[in-house]
Amino acid sequence: MLACQLSCRSWAWPCHLASGLRCLFPYITTSSTHPSSSRISCYIRFPVLCRILTELKLLDTAVGIVVLSAGVGNDVVGSTLLALSVALVNAGSSLTALWALLTCVVFTMFLLFVVKRVTLWLVRATGSTDNGPTMFYMTVVMILLWACVFFTDIVGVNANFGELCYFVI
Repeated sequence: MLACQLSCRSWAWPCHLASGLRCLFPYITTSSTHPSSSRISCYIRFPVLCRILTELKLLDTAVGIVVLSAGVGNDVVGSTLLALSVALVNAGSSLTALWALLTCVVFTMFLLFVVKRVTLWLVRATGSTDNGPTMFYMTVVMILLWACVFFTDIVGVNANFGELCYFVI
């Protein structure tokens, strides 16, 4: 009986926190089928936000632009923190965790400074800015996307982090 009371009290705080955040931010999803499975998920809610703004006809207004910008920022930060925290938790030692973190930083800088310039050059060279994307350009984009996903999965970070990094550039 005492163990049951202690376990219920230890899960009371996360449940109340999730309920309070749910009231403050109504688009945060919570799962509370059991007190021990109460969790907050702010990850990838951008499509829901777009649908709501479209239904309210606010997508092309100044409010819609600000809300979409904040939503993109929220998804980028949330995805990055989720991927890195999963990598740090799954690492066997602190040296492995540091290696994964530094590899992700170097990978992101490589994407921002090298791959972005090559992609912009490819867009201009194939004429994809004038007539829409060519088949060759789309093939290169998909191959680069898969390479980013493969690399981050090999490093030990969530594969969604590679996809997110490529689409941010």
